[in-house]
Amino acid sequence: KDADYPRNTGGLNLKLARWTAGIAIKSVNLDFGNVFIGSSKSILDSLASYGLDPLQMDSIKIIDAAGTGDFSFISERDNRFTLPTEQTNQLKVTFSPSSRGTIIAQLYIYSHNADPASTIRVIYLTGFGIAPDFGVGPHQIDFGKVRIGSPVLGFTNISNAKGNAELVVNTNTFYRQYQPAPTPLVFSLAPPSYLPYTVSPGSIGQLRTKFSPAARVKYK
Repeated sequence: KDADYPRNTGGLNLKLARWTAGIAIKSVNLDFGNVFIGSSKSILDSLASYGLDPLQMDSIKIIDAAGTGDFSFISERDNRFTLPTEQTNQLKVTFSPSSRGTIIAQLYIYSHNADPASTIRVIYLTGFGIAPDFGVGPHQIDFGKVRIGSPVLGFTNISNAKGNAELVVNTNTFYRQYQPAPTPLVFSLAPPSYLPYTVSPGSIGQLRTKFSPAARVKYK
């Protein structure tokens, strides 16, 4: 005869260990701010593993829709590696702008054995390239005939019209007189011109040159 069991109600609590590996990212948005063209800025980021299974890292790569290659990275353990649980891998991301304005890219991280929510993780990269624009005109100033003892002024425009950073004409700027030689030098800056001289982004400045002939000769 089969046993006759009384009917009872109750509950059963089950605790399951999470074996599947996963990827955690320290910072998913890296903003490099303003960086001069021709220079670089680096930011350190990192990824970490969680779960009990080792994390199999299959690839880390930058996706750059514009194809400029302005972002690069160095991974502590290269681009394919195995990361034990609760361990980190440092990423050094570098921004080297080649053009003015906003530049974006994504750093894609892929692991085939990560849990579905973190098989692919993305770090979003943003930077802003800045540089002055240097234009000079006219390229020649003809003072014509000038009476000795009566100096005259000439003007040179310094353009930063297309730049998005300040243009600085520094103290290395000088006049070189090659006729007649040797000096006295008869060309000089005239007030209110001074060095260093700063031209704001999107504007045009002006330097004044004074010509003070000292003899009846042609000067260049």
